[in-house]
Amino acid sequence: MNPRQKALKKNVNETIFYLCAGVVFLVVGFIAGISSTFGGLMEMCALISFIVAIMWITVRRANIKKCYCEKCGEKYDYENDIAWEVEEEFETENDIRDVVNFTCSCSHCGEEVSFSKTFKVAYIDKNGNVHKKNVSTLAHNYFKIG
Repeated sequence: MNPRQKALKKNVNETIFYLCAGVVFLVVGFIAGISSTFGGLMEMCALISFIVAIMWITVRRANIKKCYCEKCGEKYDYENDIAWEVEEEFETENDIRDVVNFTCSCSHCGEEVSFSKTFKVAYIDKNGNVHKKNVSTLAHNYFKIG
């Protein structure tokens, strides 16, 4: 089993755990709802926790898929395997966004994958001040798992 498959299997195990925990919270919330005036609040909190857990698991799974080579399953080494460049910068009403082209070249098998991602690199506050983010840091953080 390669590292990508191990990470995805771990994600499946986390999914099962969180879904079971969510079901338990929903059942407890439903039972509490029948027996007390705060039950509706407990059910709502349980449902929100359940939805957040599903969203977190989905995002984490997508993150795993982009950080590992699809062909051989090895994790990309950001410093050696990932190249990026800003293709375009555009401004909207309240922010500035960069379209960044990524090229992931697996150092283990040679497979190459290219894609684009848009990052919000600056925003304009209510006073008209521009607050910039470092696109290099955004690109690096995009490939972090965790």
